[in-house]
Amino acid sequence: MNQNEKIIDSHNNEAKEWLYALKNIDPDTKELADLYFERGKSYDLVENYEKAESFYSLAIELNPFEAEYFHWRGGVNLLRGLRDKAFQDLNIALKLYSQLICLVPHSATPFINRAMVYVTALHFAEAIWDLNSATGLDGQDRRKLIKELHLLNRAPEEKQLENIKLRRAYILQSGNIFEVNING
Repeated sequence: MNQNEKIIDSHNNEAKEWLYALKNIDPDTKELADLYFERGKSYDLVENYEKAESFYSLAIELNPFEAEYFHWRGGVNLLRGLRDKAFQDLNIALKLYSQLICLVPHSATPFINRAMVYVTALHFAEAIWDLNSATGLDGQDRRKLIKELHLLNRAPEEKQLENIKLRRAYILQSGNIFEVNING
C-alpha cells in the first residue's frame, strides 16, 4: 500500500469510527443538544453572540459529532472577533464534514455544508470547489452563488465579514442558504 492509499485508508477508518459514535448517542441526549442548538440560533438572530455561543457550547458538550454546531459556534466567535477560537471550531466542522463526505461521496449535501463552513472561514476558493462538486452530484445550478463567491473573494475582509453576517441572519430567518444575494 503506497502513502496515499494509507492516508485514504486512515481517513476512511476515522470516518467509520465517527459514524459509529454518532449512531450510539442516546436519542434523548441528541434531542436536548438540538434544543440547545436552536436556542443558540435564536440568540444569534438577535446578535446576542455571547449567549448564542454558550448555548452552542452546551449542544457540543452533549453531541460533539455534529459539525453544524461547531460551524455556528465558530461563526459567532468570528463575529465576536475571537478569530483563534472561531477557526478552531471551523476546522473541527470541516473535519467532520470531510468524514461524512468519505462515507457518502455521492451526496451533494455534505459538500454544500462544508462549502458553507469554508464561506464562514473566508476560504472562498475551497467553497467554490465544494459547490462545483455538489453541482456535479445533484445537477442544481449554483453558478449565481459561485459568481458571488468569486466577487466576495476579492472584497476587503471587513466587507467579507459583513456579508457573512448578512448571510447568517438570512439563513437563521429562512433556512435557505442559496437565495440570498451576498453582495448586499
